[in-house]
Amino acid sequence: MGAIIQSVDEDGIGRAVGLEPGDEILAVDGHSLRDVIDYRFHLASEEVTVLVRKAGGEMLEIEIEKDLDDGLGVEFGSPLFDGLMECNNHCVFCFVNQMPSDARASTLLYDDDYRLSFLDGNFVTLSNVSDEDVERILRMRLSPLYVSVHCVDPSVRRRLFRSKEASRGLEVLWRLLDGGITVHTQVVMAPGLNDGHVLADTVEALAARHPRVASLGIVPVGLTSHRSREPRIEPVCGDLARQTLGCIHQWQARFLHTIGTRFCFGADELYLLAGLPIPAGREYEDYPQVENGIGMCGLFRDELGRSMKRRGQGLHEGPRYTALTGTSAAPFLREVLDSVGLGGRLEVVAVPNRYLGETVTVAGLMAGEDLWQTIREHGGGSYLLPEVCVSAEGLLIDGLQLAELQRRVERLGGTLDVVEDAAGLVRLLRRRGDAT
Repeated sequence: MGAIIQSVDEDGIGRAVGLEPGDEILAVDGHSLRDVIDYRFHLASEEVTVLVRKAGGEMLEIEIEKDLDDGLGVEFGSPLFDGLMECNNHCVFCFVNQMPSDARASTLLYDDDYRLSFLDGNFVTLSNVSDEDVERILRMRLSPLYVSVHCVDPSVRRRLFRSKEASRGLEVLWRLLDGGITVHTQVVMAPGLNDGHVLADTVEALAARHPRVASLGIVPVGLTSHRSREPRIEPVCGDLARQTLGCIHQWQARFLHTIGTRFCFGADELYLLAGLPIPAGREYEDYPQVENGIGMCGLFRDELGRSMKRRGQGLHEGPRYTALTGTSAAPFLREVLDSVGLGGRLEVVAVPNRYLGETVTVAGLMAGEDLWQTIREHGGGSYLLPEVCVSAEGLLIDGLQLAELQRRVERLGGTLDVVEDAAGLVRLLRRRGDAT
């Protein structure tokens, strides 16, 4: 299995030596390629020999001289050339097992591939990592990795992971840490399973491994309405969220004193469930797990304040917009918009999640048809959608194409724009001619 080229830069080395879309790079300097990591690793030389199978079947060896850091100017259809490493666990809170069969294809993959953890920041359990993989991670210094620990208690791990490999992930984690690999960790907290004293033990065990364990994120378990074949789990309620955040704040104060970092951070969703204020931006330090929904709300609030100070003149008045978001974030978003004077221009509408169940309240999991139903109920207008709910392929969680949703809104006489972040919101308002 080689690396099939999807596109070639017009001005790149690959184009100059005759590489074309559909060609397959089989080896670099005699090394076969499992993934884009191998490709980059073995390409880091001033002279390389690339074995290529042309789209028509012809085999070529191409000798290339280049600068040490130069790539070939080619893109591949996937970073994994030998296929995805799938999860070998059966976790009681597995989100894939809770997805409808018609959901966006990427959400139905049992992804537990350490390579995507390194490349994209995906969280993995490490329970399917072989000794050979461990040696590769250490040799290539694939760091940092993002690891779902969930708990360190062996008996609780067996209950959570429901796998004979439940202990394997921790064994691999300790080996990687001892070998100098940095990791960011997470706990998906399920009431009655890995909360309370089990969570406390996990936090202490991981903090003892700082700085190789760089951070720990604690997120509430996600439960959809499609759990009929899965064990019953209670959702995280407001009281448990408040109790857990109280512990997190105590741990943070102690760790800040003893190891120089707050180390463990609660998900935004915990604060929203608890009805507590989102912490100040400085309390997230360098936002080590913002893509995990930890600090995203605070970052938006702080960036919007800065953007409005720099470029917000004249934006307080003008045409109205409707910002669509999840039910948990809606009160927070209203408060933030009011605080910068945009509350009169942007109406915040919470979108109930009928597709996954109304216990799913985060904006990133809003479904296309749910959005469409909400828009139809409100009629034509100018709607804003957070980018976090749209995949790189332009799909909502239920597989509806963003472009199709936008066409529907246009037929209704309105518009639908996707907003990347706070600065993007300010840019959109200015670009639309709402301010000079």
